[in-house]
Amino acid sequence: MDNSQIMVKLILCDFDGVLTNIAAEAPTYARHYKEGLRDLLDISRTELDKLWEMHTEEILRKPSEYGWKIDGKIVAPAYANIHILCEAIAQHMLSEVENPRSHALRLYRESYKKTPTVFRKRAADLLSMLETKVCMVSNSSTDNVKSKLAQLGFPHIPVYGDSHKHLLVSGWDEVLESVDEGFGRPLYLRRKDYWNVVSKIMAEKQVKPEQVLVIGDIYEFDLLLAKHMGMNIISLPGKNVPDFEISAVADYEKGFAAESLGQIIEYIT
Repeated sequence: MDNSQIMVKLILCDFDGVLTNIAAEAPTYARHYKEGLRDLLDISRTELDKLWEMHTEEILRKPSEYGWKIDGKIVAPAYANIHILCEAIAQHMLSEVENPRSHALRLYRESYKKTPTVFRKRAADLLSMLETKVCMVSNSSTDNVKSKLAQLGFPHIPVYGDSHKHLLVSGWDEVLESVDEGFGRPLYLRRKDYWNVVSKIMAEKQVKPEQVLVIGDIYEFDLLLAKHMGMNIISLPGKNVPDFEISAVADYEKGFAAESLGQIIEYIT
């Protein structure tokens, strides 16, 4: 994307993974998640560590085959961040447990709450530059995001939490069910709840898709639908994200793949 061509009037920014450093938070989050999983399965730490390592190696060896699955469909890949990797591992380890999804969701919420926030370098600089145009759109709760924005000194920035970027609505026919972008699996577009949030903000701000910039760290959650709706997109992928996913953004005429918030600031200045 040629930044000289951007006529952006609205910026929709994800929170966790964009303004926070999930990689730095990962050891603490994983420790709490594993402890919760061990208690649930009633197994020893040694046994849990062995199973955890086995599943992690398998998942990262075959990145196109594993992820957060809903009704058998991968809605985000396991390599995206520690939250989704833990979800994917739990799906394997809880396969014989009743209501595995509810247990995995509880483990996520408890581990997230216990993990101290680590902000990315220049997070406050980015918000300071964008604050008149930016809204936060996150899968995390509104209260969680507002609390963390307050820590950065920006309690007034609008937040749209619980945006359900992971949920697919099969009957929504305004977009294709899925697309093939060379990931070795289909990428699912019908994230209607997420689009309803985005559409509401666009209507309030009276902007068109081409006037919107979306910033996110998880391509399928944050950017895939925005891309197919003709918006500008910027990705800030995690360290385990493969080249083919980075290329899906970088090769898009309205896309930019960044390695840091500093690069994003430089790009859109």
